[in-house]
Amino acid sequence: MAFKLHKKVKIRIMLVMMLAILISLGIWQVQRLAWKEALIARMDAQTKAAPAALPSAALTDPAEWEYRRARVEGKFDPKHVFWVRPRTENGVVGAHMLVWMKRRGWQPPVLVNRGFVPDSKVAEMTVPEGMIVVEGVVQIPHKSYFTPDNNPAKNDWYWADIPAMAEAAGYDGAMPMLVTLPRVEGSYPSGFAVTAQIRNNHLQYALFWFSMAVILLIVFTLSQREKPAKPPKPE
Repeated sequence: MAFKLHKKVKIRIMLVMMLAILISLGIWQVQRLAWKEALIARMDAQTKAAPAALPSAALTDPAEWEYRRARVEGKFDPKHVFWVRPRTENGVVGAHMLVWMKRRGWQPPVLVNRGFVPDSKVAEMTVPEGMIVVEGVVQIPHKSYFTPDNNPAKNDWYWADIPAMAEAAGYDGAMPMLVTLPRVEGSYPSGFAVTAQIRNNHLQYALFWFSMAVILLIVFTLSQREKPAKPPKPE
């Protein structure tokens, strides 16, 4: 004779399994919250630290430099300027002006984001001549899901694809990061105020999953209460 579980036993087993899943999801979000807060704190410290000279050799861990203030010495390459579109500033449509900076000796070239330029002023833009020193915030560009693909053949750029831009400029061994210059009022390129664009909703997610576990437990408890017996009908 096959062993059959009582209906109430099956319900309790399912309850325990569902509670375990919901609580596990809540705990996972709490762990993610701690990790995300530590990451944001590190990036905040990076942006507030004094500028450091960008290494002269290739980096083993570029992520360690992300959002760090860096100082770069070199010479802009006016032959290889990339316009990343579309960008807006105060309701004005334009582009970000990205220029390769060649450094002394065998140091890898660095791509510099000089900032926003309105479409009406793109044709007027030039780059400084000779050796200069710039200070900015290091970024590692990532293509978002909704960003169109670049078309290097037509020189259409929608995000800073550093390897593709290095290939288009004929550079080998370029630094795998972008140095974005700070915000400047009243002139173009106007720079860009870099902030750590990191969403931190893990606390809300954790509360949601824990709340769902509590609600499930309450619903189950109420469902198990015995209904009061109906009074007998008078004869």
